[in-house]
Amino acid sequence: MNKKKLLLKLFLLFCVVTTSAQIGNESQGTGSGVNITSGDYNTLYGDSSGFSLTSGLHTTFIGYNAGKSHTSQRDNTFIGAYAGEFATTGTDNVFIGAFAARYCNGTDNTVIGVEAGMVMTNGASDNTIVGEEAGQALLDGDDNVFIGEDAGYNTTTASDNTFVGSTSGRSNTTGYANAFFGDEAGYDNTTGYKNTAVGDSAGIDNGVGRLNTFIGQGAGCATEHADYNTFVGNYAGGDNNRNNNTSNANRNTFVGVFNGFTNREGEDNVGMGAFANYSQSIDILNITGQWGGPVSSGNPGKRSRTTFVGAQSYPNNSDVIAIGYKARVDGRYGITLGNESRAESNYSVAIGQGVHVNQLNTMALGGDTITNRLSVGIGTVAANANASLELADTDKGFLVNRLTTVERIALETAAANGLPIDATQQGLMVYDTDLNALVTWNGTTWNALEANTDAQDLTLASDVLSLTNDATTIDLSPYLDNTDTQDLSLSGSTLSISNGTGVDLSGLQDGTGTDAQALSLVTNTLSITGNASTVDLASYLDNTDTQDLSLSGSTLSISNGTGVDLSGLQDGTGTDAQALSLVTNTLSITGNASTVDLASYLDNTDTQDLSLSGSTLSISNGTGVDLSTLQDGTGTDAQNLTSASLSGNTLTVAIENGTSVNVDLSPILNTLESQNTAQQTQIDDLITRLTILEACACQTLDTEEVNTNRNSGPILYQNIPNPFNGTTSIKYYVPTIYKRAAIVFSNTAGQVIDNVSLKDLGENEMFFNSDSLAAGMYYYTLFVEGKKIDSKKMIIE
Repeated sequence: MNKKKLLLKLFLLFCVVTTSAQIGNESQGTGSGVNITSGDYNTLYGDSSGFSLTSGLHTTFIGYNAGKSHTSQRDNTFIGAYAGEFATTGTDNVFIGAFAARYCNGTDNTVIGVEAGMVMTNGASDNTIVGEEAGQALLDGDDNVFIGEDAGYNTTTASDNTFVGSTSGRSNTTGYANAFFGDEAGYDNTTGYKNTAVGDSAGIDNGVGRLNTFIGQGAGCATEHADYNTFVGNYAGGDNNRNNNTSNANRNTFVGVFNGFTNREGEDNVGMGAFANYSQSIDILNITGQWGGPVSSGNPGKRSRTTFVGAQSYPNNSDVIAIGYKARVDGRYGITLGNESRAESNYSVAIGQGVHVNQLNTMALGGDTITNRLSVGIGTVAANANASLELADTDKGFLVNRLTTVERIALETAAANGLPIDATQQGLMVYDTDLNALVTWNGTTWNALEANTDAQDLTLASDVLSLTNDATTIDLSPYLDNTDTQDLSLSGSTLSISNGTGVDLSGLQDGTGTDAQALSLVTNTLSITGNASTVDLASYLDNTDTQDLSLSGSTLSISNGTGVDLSGLQDGTGTDAQALSLVTNTLSITGNASTVDLASYLDNTDTQDLSLSGSTLSISNGTGVDLSTLQDGTGTDAQNLTSASLSGNTLTVAIENGTSVNVDLSPILNTLESQNTAQQTQIDDLITRLTILEACACQTLDTEEVNTNRNSGPILYQNIPNPFNGTTSIKYYVPTIYKRAAIVFSNTAGQVIDNVSLKDLGENEMFFNSDSLAAGMYYYTLFVEGKKIDSKKMIIE
């Protein structure tokens, strides 16, 4: 009723027109529009409405103090007590409601509601605010839409936000580009940006989170700092980031009622399905016991990198995948695929209906062992119902684990899981790469499946034949004559073997009892005597002999032909190091008894005569040579030597009107040096002989003196004759007081050539024979009691 009365009063006010001096202005109320001087088409109703307006155009101010401070702007509509009261500069604004946009100086704003946008002061523009106290604190934010009581209440400078619903985005201050739909949606968002929340209380606790999408009542209601999350469904991700951690609970996607509800700090999770990842241990909205899986162990709110799809699916650890109704994963890195299946241990995989795996690193495929047994087919769509696995491909094989014998035996003490195999692994099969056989474990030992193969070896010992892996042997002696000494004999055309039959070879002959047939080649036609058939070799010949021989190692090859190994022609050492020798006119080569008589190629004489006629030099039985080009041009060779010099072994001789010639004298000098050396050796030898002869002569003269010195000790005399060839005599004197004495003979190199023990002591002599020695100088030395007494030289001719 009050609203109807208000509308009636407004209608009456419009009907009572007070015309001022300007065009089309209407005003009603004390102080209303009293200062208009040049403004036109303004409508002002209410005490002090448009009080300061002087030149504004097309303005409508209705209500007490509405647009009171407005002076010269245009196209504004302010309806309500104090609506736009202190707005001074804005244009194209619509303010409806008591105190609506009371301080706004912006443009293109639509503000509807008591105190809606009340403190818009700094030129906020293009905002739409509908609802009591909606956007009340907005100062200069632009392009915002706030619809609902207290919607965007505390937004100050934020822009591009859309809040629809009572108290939606109420705490937003500087957050931008957010969209909140529903009562209390995004209620606590302060500085978060680019968030979307749809549903009552959706994202209610989001404060500084960004780029989140919450759809559904209470979806993401606890998220405060988390980013990049998408929650769809009532209370989906409802407990996400409950602990208000600034670095966790990011990049999660939960779709379904209460989906991912228990997640608090986990990241990078993907879940789909009602009550998936919802724990009944958390009492939300007094809902207990009727939804969700069992109570999780550890920290149920900190699961990261999980993927779970299916109503009440439950990832109870990080880095897992759970797909299926009530599918659950407890072990880390586990995978469950199937309704009510469960992977309880790390790295375990459960696939199928109701499959439970509680062992590390294990995958189970199929249902339970009674009603849901599974047959797997590869290469077929209809696996054999009586087989757990049917392999139907016809172009592939079944490849089992390949182990060496050492690796296979090691399984008995430490298998892959760290536990030795035992009787519970009976039937375990591997392929032994050392045995080349499939081997099975019977619970206590290994058995090779291929023991009955044909990979057996035959051995023959004497006349006994045996087979590996078989104790049976066969005595072949009755079948053997134990000898291969059979003789071949030919009688006429019959070839026979001892203790055997004969073969008639006459059919291989030419019918004459002989194989003396001759081959002949006429042009390219090959024929054989006794046979009218011929063979045309034209297709095999190139009618030319322009083929090249090449030798690589010991292989002789001909172009367009095959090679011949010549190693058999060599001397057996792999070389061709054979020597040619010529004795008289006979040429021979080592390693070959054949010789070649060259007498027919030689004239056995080199007695040819040279003759000179003019400048032509001729040789008997030969041609002549013109030597005129070698002369000085005068027809003579009367040239003088101009100089000669010797540098080292090189003699340089210059000739008149000619070039100098170098002559290397090294061969001559070397020969002379060798001859000089030989002569010097002979001279030294003669001097030595002379010295010995002189010594012999002196000893003959001094025999008496020597004999007088015998008391002085042992004496060794010079051999006579010396030099000698054959036998020489050596006298010596060794007092009989000594027990041992010997004469040792040696060459100039100090090598001992003989050692003669002296049995007869006193004044005596011995004879030395040189038949086994070469000519040259030698020494002989007397030793008495191991002590050297004297040495003499002797020369063998």
